Amino acid sequence: AADDRNRRMLAPVALSRRSHALGVLFLASEGERNAGMIVCSCAIITDKDVAAAVSALRTADPFVVLTPGLIYRHLSKRPSCGNCLPLITKLMVAYDEEGPSAAPSLPQRHILE
Repeated sequence: AADDRNRRMLAPVALSRRSHALGVLFLASEGERNAGMIVCSCAIITDKDVAAAVSALRTADPFVVLTPGLIYRHLSKRPSCGNCLPLITKLMVAYDEEGPSAAPSLPQRHILE
């Protein structure tokens, strides 16, 4: 009974947050809606930001050792909670090895002929 009461009390909160999120999405420009997947919500960094940073850093110095800290510095941002660092590392490695079209969650297979 208490669990059901808590659920009823939280329903308006969840509904208002959903409405707010949908409103923000509706008001966003086409470019903002297609900005990419957010990988760091603290600093608002998208997967496309990581790809662009990797590309720019590699172009400037092909032998640079890429690190999440270097990606953040290039984007003029700072990590806050650090929960995104493993994902940023995966993206960074995938984009460095395969380019921005690489899917970091799927292993890339190379067929030797």
